[in-house]
Amino acid sequence: MYDKEAKIRRYSTRYHSLGTSLGVRRLLRDYHTLKERRYDGDYVACDVLTDLEIAISLACLTMRQKQTLALIYIKDLTQKTAAEQLGLRQDTISRHEKAAIQKVAAVYQYWTELGEGYELTGGLNEKHRIKNEDRQVMERNKSRKVATSSSIKGDRGSD
Repeated sequence: MYDKEAKIRRYSTRYHSLGTSLGVRRLLRDYHTLKERRYDGDYVACDVLTDLEIAISLACLTMRQKQTLALIYIKDLTQKTAAEQLGLRQDTISRHEKAAIQKVAAVYQYWTELGEGYELTGGLNEKHRIKNEDRQVMERNKSRKVATSSSIKGDRGSD
């Protein structure tokens, strides 16, 4: 008998804390493994990677933060090698990496608060998974909300 929920449980156990820096770091470290699983027909890996890409795009990362994540987790470079390629010091790369991961974790926390498929302590929550079409609509609405809340925060800061 095939257990269709086994993959979801495996990912829920592995990525149970995506609202934290540790959980996001673990997910980024597994990036290449998830990409391989996606080509083997693992649809849950597809969902996890899609959510990660969306979270990164919504995290409002600086160019250096994006470059740092790409060099360290996509190209598998060490912080020292990434620093050399970008012409920065290793401690600067470390700060960029830490800040980027915290911003991505904040997106997962936000999704959890909205009940959109993640629990901070339980990982993927299948009851709240949504269809891809619905997700695209929600993402458009969410980016409008984020832009609106950012401008509101900016207005408050100028008082």
